[in-house]
Amino acid sequence: MEERIKKLEVYTLRLLNEVTTSKLYYHNAVHALDVYNSTYNYVKMEGVKAAFVEPLLAAALLHDIGYLKQYNNNEPIGAEMAANILPQYEFNGTEIELVEKLILATSFPQHPKDKLEYIICDADLDILGTERFFKRSMDLKKEIEENTGKKYTDIEWYKNQLELLQNHQYFTVSGRILRSEGEKINIEMLKKLIRK
Repeated sequence: MEERIKKLEVYTLRLLNEVTTSKLYYHNAVHALDVYNSTYNYVKMEGVKAAFVEPLLAAALLHDIGYLKQYNNNEPIGAEMAANILPQYEFNGTEIELVEKLILATSFPQHPKDKLEYIICDADLDILGTERFFKRSMDLKKEIEENTGKKYTDIEWYKNQLELLQNHQYFTVSGRILRSEGEKINIEMLKKLIRK
């Protein structure tokens, strides 16, 4: 891994960890690192060309920094912030444009248009098919409630999450191989929680 990505990782995680006044219980350094690690796995499994690897990893680290300035519709802000940060880490204009495009692709609902966008979108929602889904889902509930004022009962939240998982599909072959089974297990667990 090139030195610039390691330095960018240190910078981004420090930036996200320093925002102690923020109510980002989900879109924080933990999530940035999760998405970075997932992206790294997908990059290897999907055989991404070397020229695209570091922009993808940079986008994974920076994709949610817009939350530091604004809660809703933060991807354009995050893309702009990334464009200002990346020259300090020796990313060129072409690479920066790609990072901006990838950050914008993570807007929800996701509509990725090419393989690189598929990878960042799958990495962003990789958690849906993991054992950590329920813990992180409750972190997201707390974050949404505190940042938007909207409140959910646990049952309302479980129904919301069930709908998300039932309508979600991984775009890459790697995502389907790695996470489809886990996603099915999480769907069944949500159904049980709703029935209780």
